[in-house]
Amino acid sequence: MRKKLSYIIVSGILCCSLFFSTQAVTAKTADTKKKALKAYEELLVKDPYKDDMEGGFSAETFSVKDITGDDIPELIINGDSPQIFTYKDGEVRWIYNSWVMGTMYYSEKTDNVMSYSSWNGESSYGIYKYDKKTGEYSSVISFNSKNKKYYTYKDGKEVKITKKEFDGYMKKYMPNKEELKTPYKNTDKNRSKYLK
Repeated sequence: MRKKLSYIIVSGILCCSLFFSTQAVTAKTADTKKKALKAYEELLVKDPYKDDMEGGFSAETFSVKDITGDDIPELIINGDSPQIFTYKDGEVRWIYNSWVMGTMYYSEKTDNVMSYSSWNGESSYGIYKYDKKTGEYSSVISFNSKNKKYYTYKDGKEVKITKKEFDGYMKKYMPNKEELKTPYKNTDKNRSKYLK
């Protein structure tokens, strides 16, 4: 009987400590999310990249979505030439820059993102993974296609692959991909509505 009572007491203590530690983590995440959204709002208002030395860009449209898997949303701007920012260690960090017009996709299953662009009959695909330690995206694999032929790169060399192989890579690295759209215009009203 004493053994059973001791077991019940220890189990109760463990359950309570797990409950309160989970509540503390949830509260910390909620606080960080609030700070991130406030910092994104400030960035969109200041629009600091419009006069950048390398041509610059202005934050015309935006959306927020967690694409790094840490429960804190990222800021995505200008969907036709995407820029992605994250909030880490109390500051906004620029983690992806598309220098070309294209489309960005995200796979929730793998947390990978993929850039896609097409020009003059040739398509390019770049798949990236976010590294939580470095706070940067690193390349996973890239492809080109032209005239219904597909290529990837191994040891710095272009290697021809079949359409079936290409589809297999897409299924592996970008299952159920969704386009990262930026439907909200960078206005006071939209910032107030979507960054709260």
